[in-house]
Amino acid sequence: MLTEEDKHIAYKEPFSIAILRSFTINLYQIFLNANKDKKVLPTGKTTMAEIKRNCLYRDDFTAGLFEQETLT
Repeated sequence: MLTEEDKHIAYKEPFSIAILRSFTINLYQIFLNANKDKKVLPTGKTTMAEIKRNCLYRDDFTAGLFEQETLT
């Protein structure tokens, strides 16, 4: 329910929606692991729900998710 996949109509290609959902959750998880102890978000909480909420309303935050470096 994190990505609200129940609101999507994917009768023809449900596999495509599953790939996109997995991709977004992976981006959220990378950001969460990189910023776990930091107060990066306006609410001060770093949870998956807060990351999703910020992606919905802040385009600069969403762009930053794509520009982050992966942990090695």
